[in-house]
Amino acid sequence: MRYILLALLAVTMLPATTAVQAQKPTAETGLAEATDSPYRALQALDGQLAAIGYSLGTANAPLCDQRAAATGLQWHDIDQYTDRSAISGVFAFETPIEVAAVVPKSPADLAGIQVGDAFVALDDTPRVDIEALGSNAADDPYARIRRIGEKLASMSKDGSPVTMEFLRQGSTLVKDVTPLPTCATSYQIRIEDGLDAGADGRMVSVNLPLVQYALDNGEADQGSTLPADDGQLVAVVAHELAHNILRHRERLDAAGVDRGIGRLFGKSAGRIKATEEEADRLSVWLMLNAGYDPEDAVRFWTRFGKEHGLGIFSDSTHYRWKNRVRQLREEMAAAMAADRRNGVLVPPILRAPLPPLD
Repeated sequence: MRYILLALLAVTMLPATTAVQAQKPTAETGLAEATDSPYRALQALDGQLAAIGYSLGTANAPLCDQRAAATGLQWHDIDQYTDRSAISGVFAFETPIEVAAVVPKSPADLAGIQVGDAFVALDDTPRVDIEALGSNAADDPYARIRRIGEKLASMSKDGSPVTMEFLRQGSTLVKDVTPLPTCATSYQIRIEDGLDAGADGRMVSVNLPLVQYALDNGEADQGSTLPADDGQLVAVVAHELAHNILRHRERLDAAGVDRGIGRLFGKSAGRIKATEEEADRLSVWLMLNAGYDPEDAVRFWTRFGKEHGLGIFSDSTHYRWKNRVRQLREEMAAAMAADRRNGVLVPPILRAPLPPLD
């Protein structure tokens, strides 16, 4: 199985608020072609991940008690890059915050915002205040992006347009964007070894090897590029988003679950395993609501289990892959027989207040 190798020395990932399709730079910009830079390659993958999150989040917003504003924009901040010389000629950064990608047919796309547009202001918030929202890379290089998201969420609760100001090759652009409600979760690729993903209540993280593994689908040959079908990556993201919707971190904390070595034993292991089953089952409903095929979840966990499962030595906090597949199929049958409420399939677990973890 072939993975794309990226030269990622001194690069941090591009965390997303939502987006896809990094545009190819034009000759006039003098910026590097997408194939010439590992930063562009990573930007495209991160945009693909964020677009999946946009689709899942907006389609399932009625199921989420915590919502945010989805514009279809993915930002990146110049402070994310520790080696500024490495991105010279790749990204313009006319201001410290730039559009990294745009989801097709999203509010931002319909407003005419493009990749590379540099963020200046949000409504009556002047640029200097936006820059002051965050600190520098030594502290939290994503603070400004996160605060912009929070500001958008607070300004767009009534569904009214939000005015955004940008620079595009020196020219000022003013755009009105009407955000859509989405589940309050952001998405990012982590640059680290192994095959892993996680959810912390407000962020879904998938590490780069797992993104590539899921996109590979087990079918790529030695000369191929990533296939267009991203269904198995959708299954991973839906599972992690389910953890956030179900408030698993809060519920595990309330149950006193040990997050150290003790998580592998006794009640802690059992409670964590219960959250994994809940997330698997909810992921089916999330995928169906967003128009995805939950069979891709079956395909992913079957392939992953066969290739990376540990048999009788499998982690006590997760079900073995055959049990996971069985549970997924049970939930698929239940979801397909369910009625829609306000346009979405509502799983039983979200029809009442979330119970404590026994």
